[in-house]
Formats: sequence, C-alpha cells, structure tokens
Amino acid sequence: MFDPIVDIRDVLESFLVDEVLLADWRATLTSAAARLEELARAWSDGDLLNLAGITEQLVAKSMVSDTALARTAADNAARLLEQVRIPGVPRPEDEDWAF
Repeated sequence: MFDPIVDIRDVLESFLVDEVLLADWRATLTSAAARLEELARAWSDGDLLNLAGITEQLVAKSMVSDTALARTAADNAARLLEQVRIPGVPRPEDEDWAF
C-alpha cells in the first residue's frame, strides 16, 4: 500500500512545491492509481478508492490545468500515510519507544 501512495505524493509534491513536472509523471500516476484501485476493492476501502479516482482524473486532465485537484490528491495521500501504522515502529505519541 505504501508504494503507490508514496509515488503519488512524490510526483505531486515535486509539482506543487518545486514546480517540477517529472518526466514519467503520467506513467507513475497511472500505475499508482491502478494499484490503489486494486487494493481499495480488495479491502473495501473508500479512501484508497477516492485517491485512485482523483489520481486518474489528474492523469486525464493534466496536473498543470487543475492544481486544486493536485493539491487535494496530495493532501489525501499525506493523510493516508499519516494514518498507517507500521508494525513494530513506534509513533511519536507512543509512550514506549522500544523497538
């Protein structure tokens, strides 16, 4: 689940923060959206399905023409990454930081 979300975040943040459009951005977003859609359907996860749909729209429309949608996708990706808990890795709010 991490890889497609991180790929989306990397492409969008490069564009939104640094104003750099990566050469393979369409292929990266297309692949990430397909993987998220697959995971979303397997897990019945509406948040992943929503991010997959927004990502597909960005590929079809072009990020340059809809920066608001790109920002929405980047925010959704960041929120999903914050919600994921990696087993064995403590979070900042945890009392026990032992590995």
